[in-house]
Amino acid sequence: MQVEASRLAHPDPRLYGTDNSYILFYDETNNVRKLRLRENGLNIKKCDSFVLGGIALTPEHDELPCISGLRSTLKIPSNAPEIKLELIAKGDFEKILASPKITKFFTWLIEHKIHIHYTNLNILNWSILDIVESISAEENYLHIQEYHLELKNELYRVASANLSKFLSMLRSHQYPDLREDNTRKFLEDTYNFVVQYGPATKNPATVELEKILLSASKEITKLAFLHSDKAHELIDGFQGFFLNRIASFPNATHFFDEEKTIQEAISNFKVINNDSLVHYHFVESVQTPGVQLSDVIVGFLGKYFTFIEDTSPQKLIDLKGRLSIAQRQNIKLLRTLIARSDKISNHFIHRITTIDSNLKSDYFLFDKKLPKYVVRS
Repeated sequence: MQVEASRLAHPDPRLYGTDNSYILFYDETNNVRKLRLRENGLNIKKCDSFVLGGIALTPEHDELPCISGLRSTLKIPSNAPEIKLELIAKGDFEKILASPKITKFFTWLIEHKIHIHYTNLNILNWSILDIVESISAEENYLHIQEYHLELKNELYRVASANLSKFLSMLRSHQYPDLREDNTRKFLEDTYNFVVQYGPATKNPATVELEKILLSASKEITKLAFLHSDKAHELIDGFQGFFLNRIASFPNATHFFDEEKTIQEAISNFKVINNDSLVHYHFVESVQTPGVQLSDVIVGFLGKYFTFIEDTSPQKLIDLKGRLSIAQRQNIKLLRTLIARSDKISNHFIHRITTIDSNLKSDYFLFDKKLPKYVVRS
């Protein structure tokens, strides 16, 4: 099937640096294949952050240096065919952050002018944001598109704090396949849930979410993006995120690590940009050093973003105050990698999560102040 890149990645005037001839290497982490509602919750134990990304070579530095010296520096065993995160550092995020080998790896990338790129996805937030998205598509609610991110943030905050109860409520309504005769009851139950389990001290966004849900439960009989779906299937695959990245950088050449499920899902897609084919390939990582380096980047980022999602604001503040010298150094290096990559293209750094999560990450990496309402949550 032939499809225009602009259909898979809608043009956004806020983006820059997406038309250059990059060479992009990819790996992925925390691909759960499918996310489903079950009687006792979800089909997975934990919703870790899905990350798709890796390293980027620019037209000015489009040749990847030989990695034999890096292998030696990182003390990769001679019988190990690839560089992988697990050969460099193991354990939870705090332990990995303290690794001297991570310091050497990040430093090597910076010295060789290699950039990073990624999509970070909070899969639970992705699964429920269509509730607000569908309401905002209604004519009487178009105005909430101006602050839809704040509403989604509040819904996720309440849902994630009382997850088992929220998932049970969704499942009782066959979410995301809502019947028209059940839509108002679903919205009413969502409203009641937010009122019952929402924060004791409500900020303006919480109040507005309650107001919108109550009003919608009396007026809306069909939610635009929550019908004609498969009941209980929250995510049916991650192929859309691969296609989005291909289409987002239409003049780049994309090299993905082999992944059979994804390859089969997108094998029939020919992505076209101005009558030219967008080139993407699935390759064996053992033969592709760029994918090996991407394994380390994506593995690290997967642990980092999951850590950000799982750590409360106050705990994050406490932890940051007692970071070791090695941990602070690696944060500084990661900050440099992200800032330099963002300067090349702000779409290299692609976060699909909540406002709160972005604020926590910006605090941890870039020392930006956390709003009081986030710290209290």
